[in-house]
Amino acid sequence: MQKEDSRLKLLSLPKQQGIATATNKALENLAGEYVLFLDHDDLLDPNACELMLREALRTKADIVYSDEDKISPTGLLHSPHFKPDFNYRYLLGCNYICHLTMYRRSLLDKIGGLEKTYDGAQDHALLLKAYEASPNGFFHVPEILYHWRQSPNSTALCSENKKYAKNNGAKAVRHHFERIGLKASVAPIPKITLYKTSWTLPKNLPSLTVIIPFRDQAEMTEKCVTSLLKNQSYTNCSILLVDNWSVEPETETMLKKFAKHKQISILRIEEEFNFSRLNNLAAQKAKSDYLLFLNNDVEIKQKDFLKKMMGEMLNLPQAGAVGARLLYPSKRLQHGGVAVSPEAIAVHLHRGRDSKDLGYMGRAGLSQEVSAVTGAALLTSKTLFIEIGEFDERHFPIAYNDVDFCLRLRKKGYRIYYCAEATAIHHESFSRGSDEINQNERRLFQESQRLIDRWGNSSFFQRDPFYPQNFILEGETFHQLKKPDSFSEKF
Repeated sequence: MQKEDSRLKLLSLPKQQGIATATNKALENLAGEYVLFLDHDDLLDPNACELMLREALRTKADIVYSDEDKISPTGLLHSPHFKPDFNYRYLLGCNYICHLTMYRRSLLDKIGGLEKTYDGAQDHALLLKAYEASPNGFFHVPEILYHWRQSPNSTALCSENKKYAKNNGAKAVRHHFERIGLKASVAPIPKITLYKTSWTLPKNLPSLTVIIPFRDQAEMTEKCVTSLLKNQSYTNCSILLVDNWSVEPETETMLKKFAKHKQISILRIEEEFNFSRLNNLAAQKAKSDYLLFLNNDVEIKQKDFLKKMMGEMLNLPQAGAVGARLLYPSKRLQHGGVAVSPEAIAVHLHRGRDSKDLGYMGRAGLSQEVSAVTGAALLTSKTLFIEIGEFDERHFPIAYNDVDFCLRLRKKGYRIYYCAEATAIHHESFSRGSDEINQNERRLFQESQRLIDRWGNSSFFQRDPFYPQNFILEGETFHQLKKPDSFSEKF
C-alpha cells in the first residue's frame, strides 16, 4: 500500500503494547496540522476528511467531531448517533463524541496524547484533557461521517464486552475534576457506559428561598410544602408562599398552620392571576442568594433534591438556571429539559418515556445542557434573576415565561442545565388548568406568537444546538426522523 500511495506511512512496533502506546507512537511521527483518529476495522464516509478539515479551518476549532452509525456483522448500516453541539455536562456523563474526532496537532502535543491508565476509555480521557487546555473549543459537524464496525468483542456490539472501560471512564471524569479543582464523586451506571456525578457542596451552604405561588388548592399546596420540609437536608433554606387571592376556608386554615413554621413566610397578593408577576414580587422580597421557583403541584419525595440542584448550579461553568427531572404521577417522564424551534415553539424532552428508560443515547437519564427548563422547578441566583430582568410579566403572564427567561440567559452567555439526578412528581398544570382546555387556547396561542416574535430570528431558536436537526421536534422526541430534504444546509 505504501508503494501505491506515498501519503501512507507504516510504523511497526516490536510487540503488542495497546492502543494508547501505538497511537502515541504514531503521533510522534506525524507532520500534519490536524490529526484524525480511525480504528483499523471501521469505515469513513468518502467526504469525511474534506468536511472535517473544512470546518476546522472555517471555525478555528481545536477539536472537530461528527455524527456516526454502526456496521453490523452482515454489513448493514444502522443505529445512527445524531449528536448535540458541544455539551460539556453531557460529556461528563458519557463519551457522546466518540467517532469521528479530529484534533489540532499542537493541542495533542500540549496535553500529551493518550494514557494507558484509562484503557478502554482513553478517548474520553483525552477529550476531557482537551477541554481543559483548548483555547478554541469544539465544533460539531452534523453529518454521519463514521461507520463503527460491530465485532464479537467490540463495545459497538455490547458495552459489557469491556467492563473495565466504564470503570476507567469514571476514573477519567474523576481525575478531570481533580485537575480543575472541583470536588465530586463519580460512579458508573450498571450495565452501560454512563456515569453519575455527585457534587460536594461547601460547608457553608448559600442561602436559598423556595418560591411557591398558589390560589387555594389547599390540599395540593400543603402536600407540596410538606414534602419539601420532610425530605430535604439543605439547611440554609426558607420557603416563601405566595397567596394569590385565596378565598377558601381550608386555605386559611393551612396558612395559619404554616405561619407558625420558622422556615416559612407568606406573601399575600390580591391581584388578577399573573404567574410571572407573582414570582417577580416574591423574588424581590426574598433575601437569599438563590431562588427556586416551584409550582404548588410539584411533590418532592427524593432526599437531597435541593442539594442535587444546587450542586449543578455551583459547579458547572456559566450556570444561569438549573431544572429538575419531573415525572407524572404514573412515573413516566414529564420534563427532561426543553428544546425550541420556530415550528414546535418549546417541547419537553423525553415526555412520556418510562422513568427507568435512559432514552436515546442516555439523554433522558443524564444531566446535560439544554436550551431551556420548565419554571415548575427552576433554580437561579437572585442577583442574576434581577440582572436579566426577571420573568416578563407583560408579554408572558402565564406561559413561556420560563422559556423566555432561559433564552435571555443564553443570549447573555449563561448556560441552562437539566439535572437528571433531582427528581420530583409534577401534577402538571393543576395550578392553572391544562392549556388544552378551550378557554386557555387563545391565551396560549398569543403567548406562543410573542415568543416567536421575540426569538424567531435568533440562531439558537431556529436550530436548537442541543437537539439533533435529524429528528422531528414534537410528540415523542428523539424518535421520528425528518425527511433528508428538510434538513438545513447550514451547520
